[in-house]
Amino acid sequence: MESVTTEAPGVVSITAKGYRLDKMKTASGQFFIWRFLDRPGWSRGNPYTLSAAPTPERLRITIKAAGDGSERAARLIPGTRILIESPYGTLTARRRTQPRMLLIAAGIGITTMRALLEDTPYAPRRDQPHLPLQRRPARRVRRRTPRSFHGSCSARREPPLCPVRTGARTCRGPAGPARASQAPARC
Repeated sequence: MESVTTEAPGVVSITAKGYRLDKMKTASGQFFIWRFLDRPGWSRGNPYTLSAAPTPERLRITIKAAGDGSERAARLIPGTRILIESPYGTLTARRRTQPRMLLIAAGIGITTMRALLEDTPYAPRRDQPHLPLQRRPARRVRRRTPRSFHGSCSARREPPLCPVRTGARTCRGPAGPARASQAPARC
């Protein structure tokens, strides 16, 4: 283990350094079973998803204290040996089938999406290169995408930020926000 960084109360990021990690063919969005060889109990592995794009020498995970194994992670020290088991999971950029995508995450689940964004190629649309920074009135957006509009609203009734027409939705995080993401936003 190279480092343990406190990100917020009860949340730590662990960076593991190794040799030839690229031979494992790991991609952002995948998870491993992690075992920290620090004291008794190391034989129980915990699944953690990468929170940064993997490099040939480093893997990073971010852990929120939610049980015995995850609370123990905050007390780890650099130099602790780690065993990791295989990359699992298919939530990777390789599975992308549409040019557009919508990632919805809440809580500690945002770390997975952050890593996925690092590995996902991005290019502005040719006809509107400034679209991600532009806010258009809601009625214009709705007129262009009448049946599949998704956006965000606030008490001030700001215009929605993001029209989505096609493509798969991916939800990570607590059940409440994930359920709410399944229905179109109402403004």
